[in-house]
This record gives sequence, C-alpha cells and structure tokens, in this order.
Amino acid sequence: MSTDKLTPARECFQAGEAQRGLVLVKDVCRNADSADVARQAFGLLQEQLAAAPPRNLVSTLAPLGGDPRISVIIPTKNRERMLGSALDSLADQTWENWECILVNDGGNAVDAIVAGSRARERIRLLHNTESLGQAAARNRAIDVAGGQILCFLDDDDRFAPGHLDAIAKAMAGTGHGACYTRFETVLERIDEAGRHELGRRLAYAPARFSQPLLMVRSYMAPVSWGLRIECIHQAGGFDELIAFMEDWELLLRLSQRWDMVQVEAVTAEYRLREMQVQDSVSKRGKDPDATMRRIYARNPDGGDDLIAFARKLYLWLVVSGNFSTAAPAGRQVV
Repeated sequence: MSTDKLTPARECFQAGEAQRGLVLVKDVCRNADSADVARQAFGLLQEQLAAAPPRNLVSTLAPLGGDPRISVIIPTKNRERMLGSALDSLADQTWENWECILVNDGGNAVDAIVAGSRARERIRLLHNTESLGQAAARNRAIDVAGGQILCFLDDDDRFAPGHLDAIAKAMAGTGHGACYTRFETVLERIDEAGRHELGRRLAYAPARFSQPLLMVRSYMAPVSWGLRIECIHQAGGFDELIAFMEDWELLLRLSQRWDMVQVEAVTAEYRLREMQVQDSVSKRGKDPDATMRRIYARNPDGGDDLIAFARKLYLWLVVSGNFSTAAPAGRQVV
C-alpha cells in the first residue's frame, strides 16, 4: 500500500528527525508509481509545516474598539443571478455595523439587482467602464472603504448569517492584523433553471494559522478573510499584474508583518462550477506554473528544505491536475 511507503518517514517526523524524514519522503516520491502517492506525500509534508511552532509576532496595531465597522467588498462582472444570491447572504448578516462596496468591473448593468436587494441602502455601487480585472476592482473599493475591517465576497460566493459577527468578535479589542474563518467548498452546476448544488466539503485548515504552510499554498479563500484596513494600506493592495492567485500573493505580503488568527466557526461558502466562466472574477486562470513560480520567487523559502521540497511537489500536483482538496464531508455552514 502507498501509505506503508510513507510510514518510515512519518515515524522519523514524529521522532523529531525532520531531515531524515524529508529524505525518505523524497525517496518515495522519486519512485512513486502513481499521483496518489505524491498526494499522500504532500499531505505528510503539509502536516509537518502546519505543526511548526507559532511565530507569535508582536503587533504594533492599536486595539480595535468593541463595535468595528466592516467594509464588504464585492467585485462583479456578468453574473447577475449569482450576484443576487451573494447580496441576499449579506443582507442576512447578524452583525449590523457594515457597509458594502460593489464594483461592476465593465459588465452588464446591475443597478436593478442592487435596487431590489434588501441591503440596498448600505451598498455603494461603483462602475468600471471597461474590465480592469478582479485585483483592480478590489483595490478601487479599498480606496473608498470607510470600515476598520475589510471583508471580501465574490459575486458567486455566500456568507452564512454569522460571518461578519464572527470576524468582528475575533478582531474587536485586539491588535490582530487579520483573521479568517473556516469555509466550505461547494460544487455546483448552473443552467436555465438556476443553481444546483452537487456537493460540499469542509475546506482544509490546520489547527491554527501556519505561515510556513502559507509559504507553500493558500488555504484561506478571500470569502473567509477579515483584514485590518491599515494593514492593506501599509503592505499594499492586490497586485494588479497577477491575473489570478492575487489573493494568496497578498496574504504572503501581509504575513511578513502580522500573524493571522484562525476562527473555528464555519461561516462561508466558496463556490465552484463544473465549468468555470472565464471572466474577471473566475477562480481559475491560465498558466498556473508561471504564476506560482513568480509568487514563490517573490517569497524565498529562506533555506528551509521542507518548504522548498513541499513547493516543488505542490507545483507538480497543481500543474499536472493531480492536486486534491479532499476534506471531511457532511459539515454544514452555520
């Protein structure tokens, strides 16, 4: 069994013999006869990265007040039916102190959708005359945001009613620079009759925030984030030259200065279709190899052999289409 091949490596890691364990993982991958073995090897490395001691960075941020205002940023383009559902989930929030900045990135008019939303009085609608891309749309919204915390809701995703409440309570009274909740990945199909859910599963997350793991892969979708606005201003916004994975690149810059706090509540839905629509808010992009290598180059591994090999293995899995986001099934968003 492929699991047996990794047992000696796992035992070395458990005994604190990290270098020996890594050598054994490399040997298994070198002789792997299936992508399944490579996925299991990456899972083992992911465990080790997530188990690294926390950095406990000292925050220089002043504590937030007890009732922080949240700016929810939504970029959209030509997905009117999905946008209405996203706005419904925003209108259902139990946290009251929020505003929404909706940026129509050169797409079909959405004025009627906004006018029909229960959240319409809190929505500020901005129009881009031509599509500038998701990163630029988000940056435009950030520039006019009046909240102390930024949250992000793509037009095809949804918040659970307690999402903003969980973010605000995790950040209020603290000097945290950022936090994120747990979320579910929902696979759906869209046709003339509407949206049809095909399945959902809890997205992977370690026991707590892990900057070493973030150096290898992103495991928090923007729909789960809560970011102090001053941190964005200090670190810079989304890189508009990156067509996708710009969210991960931003988190890497933020994590150089601030740790992120993981909130265990499952409060959001990250939605994917069987066939992704290729527009400015698509969750997939072209040439992941070049984009990931560029992001890795900007964030050197610091001579950490575990990070270096985990990156190599993860890159191969993603580019070859063999990466699996498998996670426990059956959890419901609350």
